Amino acid sequence: MANLGHDLRYAWRSLRRTPGFTVAAVAALALGIGATTTIFTVVNGVLLRPLQYEEPDRLVNIWNDLGEGAQSLPAVSPLDFRDYQRRSRTFEGFAAAAEGNVANLRGNLTGEGAPERADLATVTANFFPLLGVRPMLGRQFLPEEETVNGPHVVMLTHRLWQRRYAGDPAIVGKTIEVDGVAHEVVGVLPRDFRLQLPTEAFQVTDADFYAPIQFDYGQPLPRNLTFFTVFGRLAPGVTIEQAQAEMDLIAEQFRAEFKEHAASNLRIRAIPLQHDVVKHARPALLILLGAVGMVLLIACANVANLLLVRGTTRRAEFALRTALGASRAAMMRQVLAESLLLAVAGGGLGLAITLAALAVLRSLHPANLPRLGDVELDATVLLFTALVCAVTAVLFGLVPALRAASTDPQEHLKAGGRGGSAGDRRGARNLLIMAEVALSVVLLVGAGLLIRSFVALQRVNPGFDAGDVLTFELSMPFGKYPGGSSRRAFFRDLTDRLEALPGVRSVGLVSQLPLTGSGPLSPFAYN
Repeated sequence: MANLGHDLRYAWRSLRRTPGFTVAAVAALALGIGATTTIFTVVNGVLLRPLQYEEPDRLVNIWNDLGEGAQSLPAVSPLDFRDYQRRSRTFEGFAAAAEGNVANLRGNLTGEGAPERADLATVTANFFPLLGVRPMLGRQFLPEEETVNGPHVVMLTHRLWQRRYAGDPAIVGKTIEVDGVAHEVVGVLPRDFRLQLPTEAFQVTDADFYAPIQFDYGQPLPRNLTFFTVFGRLAPGVTIEQAQAEMDLIAEQFRAEFKEHAASNLRIRAIPLQHDVVKHARPALLILLGAVGMVLLIACANVANLLLVRGTTRRAEFALRTALGASRAAMMRQVLAESLLLAVAGGGLGLAITLAALAVLRSLHPANLPRLGDVELDATVLLFTALVCAVTAVLFGLVPALRAASTDPQEHLKAGGRGGSAGDRRGARNLLIMAEVALSVVLLVGAGLLIRSFVALQRVNPGFDAGDVLTFELSMPFGKYPGGSSRRAFFRDLTDRLEALPGVRSVGLVSQLPLTGSGPLSPFAYN
């Protein structure tokens, strides 16, 4: 330990005497380690960390394949959902979520504070208990609150509670105006709760508050009208294979009993929730992790080259220390100590780069990256960074350390202080340069293909001209506009007023913009 302390102090003094080399080496390592740590932080938060639910490995998402040629979606009809609850034995329970309009809610908050359009999801009363989520304030929804014309109640997320209601603990029991109707706040969800859904799901994944679904299961709806996103929790000891076998049996029963499924190849799939949430992001993240790993290797090769060049100017120093009795192990320790200091400095700056990159990532909030709220610097990331620093120090320091330890003082003296075999030194540097070039070519080819694909996507004709077209969303509270006639009158008036504005050539209305995602499936028939 004493020798290590001495080596580190000497290495520190040596690096201070060559600030140009030190800055260049630390900058190269900071970029390589920073890029690697940034991508690993995202991989850790998105792919590796368990979902923030109780026993998340027992949670599954239910998908319906609605027949040959139909799209496979995590969408279930309300009647099929009820039959899952009645017929399944391998599941501890099922719960469902849907858009707010299922309960005639739009999410318009009025009353206390400025009017605000908030994201709303409706859920079954057992939804949060099934996930193992307990409110930090208040209580869960009750079964009677899920019935049609049941009590108007909501649960707030922590961020809405903080943003709109200033974190008032007395909010529980108070009423707030949702779409012009008074709703009682019965609970506030924990700070770390986030609703995790596959990207194909219909409802928002980052809702501001939740209401009971209050759906009329008695109304005559076809079973191929699918708009519930259904979660299931496996019974203790049940495997996903056993659950899938039971869902296959239930699908067979549905095809035999219900006309909507009779002519279809209906298949019900139970998919582990974590896999379902991150499946689209996984390939891209793993490719990025491999790419930044190559960047780190290039940085290591660069720094190793710098150390070899620096070593040629220190041949006299190494020869003198060897002549004075320094062992080869001591010489290797000295160079590796310098490598370790460079790696630690690069790792520290790399963490700063990671923090800045994560801040930019959160501000961009990419829609195709799930679990962004779980991406953070934690103990796993710090341990990974420390490991990367240690491995990096060995990678770029080993060849220079071996070169320093092989210094022959007699050869150096015979050469008149000019150093040993220049050919050997050039050979080592040439190998490193070849490795850098090979890795760089791989990265450049990959980057070129990505750019080519991006340009090709930008040139795809969507089938319409979006130039000079402005859009906005409008949500009408059911309480104020209860019927179709009042809504049509409102939109006619809105259209007339907009068309009268200077510079406006035409106005159109649409329920969903083209290329903006999925919506509930409505069945139709043709003759």
